[in-house]
Amino acid sequence: MKIHTSNAWILDYLILSLCWGTSFLMMREATLSFGPFLCAWLRVSIAAVVLVPYIIRRGEMQTLLKNWRKMVIAGLLSCGIPFSCYFYALSSLSTGLSSILNATTPMFGALIAWVWLREKPKPLRILGLILGFIGISCLILNASQPGELHNSQHVVSILACLVATFCYGLGANYTQKFMREFSPLLNATGCLLGASVALLIPAWMDLPSEWPSLGSTVAIVLSGLFSTALAYALFFRIIASIGAARAMTITYLVSVIATGLGLYVLDESITLFMVLSAMLVLFGTALSSGLIKSA
Repeated sequence: MKIHTSNAWILDYLILSLCWGTSFLMMREATLSFGPFLCAWLRVSIAAVVLVPYIIRRGEMQTLLKNWRKMVIAGLLSCGIPFSCYFYALSSLSTGLSSILNATTPMFGALIAWVWLREKPKPLRILGLILGFIGISCLILNASQPGELHNSQHVVSILACLVATFCYGLGANYTQKFMREFSPLLNATGCLLGASVALLIPAWMDLPSEWPSLGSTVAIVLSGLFSTALAYALFFRIIASIGAARAMTITYLVSVIATGLGLYVLDESITLFMVLSAMLVLFGTALSSGLIKSA
């Protein structure tokens, strides 16, 4: 599939940043009543139910079923594992810190492309990888609040976010390598449907003992409709337009939106050390993904 470079993708990029920027608030609300696996399954399943009729109407359902192995793998990497990790992390982390860690996705994407796809980075990109990992280490050591380093759940939640962003990077590279011949909508639907099937048993084991609150129910439905169904259709269209590496840089804008909403809506706190560490992560990621280039 040929990658196009027109500016038509910019509107998709901005809409997607809003969909994913607000998703952290909805995920935080959903975790109040649902477990992480059930949250992830509901999110991908709602989105799949919305998108499957479009695939059937376009006559692409047979192609999806024929390539079900690719869809399940891409689904686990692109949404199944990451969503589960983030729903777990947001039960203890702030939306701001979670979204900043999410911005490491392009850095992991560049590292995976280097190791797996043999896309050897230039020295500036290698410097970016080093700076990014230093920034991540500072965030883990600081754990966003003084004294929380000894909170094992907090540190594990940070590591869960990093597992999620690693999977995001791996999933985007996998899609570009093995699923280029499919339409963006087919890729989005296949990934979501594959993740839904893969998460079915963990979700069943994660059923709540009490009826969920109205707020959590509304949050998970909105997350499935807008932050997943619409968002993934846009994301795979952006990958088709500008490539996986550039598409993943949307996490920068997402982190700004999510952090701002967390400060304004949830009255979350943020430390100077966290800001400086986040700037190092973002700068390193910008270098490693090629967003900043040498003259």
